[in-house]
Amino acid sequence: MRRLHVFFTLLIGILLLAPGCRGPVEPHQISFQGATIVVWDAKEPHLPGATPFSELVAQAVEVFAKENAAKIEVLFKSRSEIESLLTGTYQGEKPALVYSTEWPFLGSGMQDLTGVMPDDEYQDASMAYWTDDGKIMGIPSYVHWLCLASKLPESEEFKDRAGYFLASPGFLDSGLAGLDGGWAVQNVLDYVEWVGSNFGRYVEEPLDRWAQNQSVALFPVTPHMLKWLRLSEEGSSVAMLPIPGPNGQSGFYFTVPGYAVMATDETEFTCAFELGKILARTRGRWAARAIGGIPCFIQDVPVYHLESGFSREERLDLIAEFEKSGSRILRLDEFLMRGEIRPGITSLIERYLSGKLNKEQLEEGIRSRMRGYTNH
Repeated sequence: MRRLHVFFTLLIGILLLAPGCRGPVEPHQISFQGATIVVWDAKEPHLPGATPFSELVAQAVEVFAKENAAKIEVLFKSRSEIESLLTGTYQGEKPALVYSTEWPFLGSGMQDLTGVMPDDEYQDASMAYWTDDGKIMGIPSYVHWLCLASKLPESEEFKDRAGYFLASPGFLDSGLAGLDGGWAVQNVLDYVEWVGSNFGRYVEEPLDRWAQNQSVALFPVTPHMLKWLRLSEEGSSVAMLPIPGPNGQSGFYFTVPGYAVMATDETEFTCAFELGKILARTRGRWAARAIGGIPCFIQDVPVYHLESGFSREERLDLIAEFEKSGSRILRLDEFLMRGEIRPGITSLIERYLSGKLNKEQLEEGIRSRMRGYTNH
């Protein structure tokens, strides 16, 4: 049934993209004349063969502003600035619309979109990701994932020839996602022990070792990084594999970047919401073509199938894994907790996996840093 669903989705999408049928969904006919809003977005690395994302945003905003007699100012902000806005620590002028970045969480000031969001136009799993306590809190754009990149097809040969990125939020997030209790102290300890036993000691500069063929696997790898690895490995295939973990589980780790409406004034809210749908769709199509992200807008899924550059098996595996993953956006308190304790425990993990701490010292240090955040 899943394959039939994918086939018919692809067929319908091809028909929709055919001459005479192509074209964006028109926004509701609402007057934004005189409306002025500020949008915060994030730039993307320019990848070979892909149109720069900032150009696509500029084009979409120009058309939207002209058609609706609205004044739109787009500011490209750093990920840290966007995070400060959504955690409530930013003190300047706040935008009406903001991009979530690849690590979404339910930030301060996000407006409830329940009742106005056309959820039947988006993948069910992506809508579920942005739904909290029955409320739709954002406009999903594409499915972002983390994987293990390998020069070998099987994981048995990774021991002592794998590189891992401890500084990436995905190192702990992906490793603890499938465990009961999540970030419980014992889960962290078991995961770290498992990484050391199965992947070997931590070494700095894993990308350099990969380039010198001293390592054959890397994780967690983002879509951007996988794209670069495949471009740099001429004549050699780089496999995109699920990330293995303790207790025999393995899988891709998913987030769903999107756009959150921050405006409270009715006219500005509606203007930001309608523009947000357009920017979410623009980013989804860009991600499909540039990095193999899965568009959340159902009509654009064929772009992913036709232009991502992934094999049929890779495409279907990613979609199937995402649909059954149960991935959900982090609540603000959980995001803040992880941000508070991550640097300290990451430092301890690095020292342990480098052979500079023993197991007892690791456990004592992690329990100390996580005390007050967990009872486990």
